[in-house]
Amino acid sequence: MLSSPRAVGIAAAVVTVAIWTGFIVIGRASAGMTLLPFDLALLRIAGASVVLLPWGWWLARGRRDAASSSLLGFSPLPLRPTVLAGFFGGFIYAVLCYAGFFFAPAAPASVLMPGSLPLWTALLAAVILPD
Repeated sequence: MLSSPRAVGIAAAVVTVAIWTGFIVIGRASAGMTLLPFDLALLRIAGASVVLLPWGWWLARGRRDAASSSLLGFSPLPLRPTVLAGFFGGFIYAVLCYAGFFFAPAAPASVLMPGSLPLWTALLAAVILPD
C-alpha cells in the first residue's frame, strides 16, 4: 500500500509518464493511416469514459446540487462551459494531436505537447470558463 507522500508522488509520476508515452506512441504508430485521427480520438475518449464515468458517478453522488452544477452533478460548472471545455479540451485537442502525428515524428511531439499543454489550458480557460 502506498502510504508516504513520496511513494504516492512517484506512483503518480510513473502513471503520468505511461499515459503520455502511450498517447504519443499509439498516435505515431497509427500514422500508417489504418485509423483516422477522428477514430483514434473517439477510441481515446470512449476508453477513458468507461473508466472515469463510474468513478465520477461515485464521487458526485453526494453533491447533486442542480442549481449550480450540470450533467447530474458530474460537473460543478453550468452546462455550456462544461460542454465547451470537454469539446475543445478533449475531443478537438485529441483530433488535432493525432492529425499531427501523421505528419511529424514522435520526438518533437513528446516535448512540445506536454510542455505546451499548460499554456493552452490557461488560454482556453480564460476564454471559455466564467469569471
